[in-house]
Amino acid sequence: MVDDEDDRSLLERWRAGDPVAGERLFNRHERPLTRFFLNKVGHHTVDLVQHTMSACLCGGDRLRDDSSVRTYLFQTAREVLYEHLRRHRDGPFDPQEVALAELGPIPSTAYAEDLQQRTLLEALQRIPLEDQITLELYFMEGLRGPELAVVLDVPEAAVPRRIRVGRDRLRALIETPEGA
Repeated sequence: MVDDEDDRSLLERWRAGDPVAGERLFNRHERPLTRFFLNKVGHHTVDLVQHTMSACLCGGDRLRDDSSVRTYLFQTAREVLYEHLRRHRDGPFDPQEVALAELGPIPSTAYAEDLQQRTLLEALQRIPLEDQITLELYFMEGLRGPELAVVLDVPEAAVPRRIRVGRDRLRALIETPEGA
C-alpha cells in the first residue's frame, strides 16, 4: 500500500482525534527522531521521541504555514532535548557553549557500525550541543537553510556560518588526537 497522504493532513487528522493518522505519522518519523536523540541521551531516547510526538499533537499553533511537519518535529525535539537536559543538570545550561561530554556520562557509541563512525559520534559529543545538532540535522537528516533556520530558531542567513563553525570544531577534534 502506498501512503501518499502528506504529513500536514495526517497531523491535522491526528489532532482531530484519528489515532490511525497519529500512528502513520509516528511510523514515518520515528527513525529520524530516534537518531536525533540516540547520540545525545542514550536510554532516554524512546521516552523523548514519544514526548516529542505528544508535544506536536498538543502544540498546533506553533506549526508555521511555511514549515514542514518534519521541520516542526525536529524543532520540537530540540526543545524537548533541552528541557530534558536542564531537568537532569545542576546549574545553568547553554547549548551554544556546553558539549554533551561536559554534562556527565554520555551515551555509548557502541551502536556505531565501524571505528570511523564511532570516532565521528564521539567527537560530535565533544563540541557544543547546538553545533552537534546543526551538523547532525544538516549531514545526517538532510535539512537545509530554511529548515535549519526554523529548527535552530535563527535567521536563515546565520545557518551557513553555524554549519561552518560546527564543522571546523569537529574537524579540529578529529584531526588532533586527545592529549596532544
